[in-house]
Amino acid sequence: MGALVQLEQYLLRSGDRGVVEALRPRVLNLLDYFRPFQNEDDPLEELKGWVFIEWSKSNDYVQDVSYAANMLYAAALGAVGSMFSLPRYSEQAE
Repeated sequence: MGALVQLEQYLLRSGDRGVVEALRPRVLNLLDYFRPFQNEDDPLEELKGWVFIEWSKSNDYVQDVSYAANMLYAAALGAVGSMFSLPRYSEQAE
């Protein structure tokens, strides 16, 4: 997910829309992968595998929902919405 935020930063700094558009199918496929992990309020939960973003104590107070992973997911959704002019992702990020 962090790569999507970095891709947006790359676009903003370089203006290289060609690279971004070439990655569009992969980016949207990645977001499709995460869709089944969204709960009724949209945050991701019960992600498969080892989910690590940071070491804070907040990880001890939650079960199945990672605040840090969901903040990064929201940033990624916002980046995708902005890069590809897809308001549904920008709205979901909000």
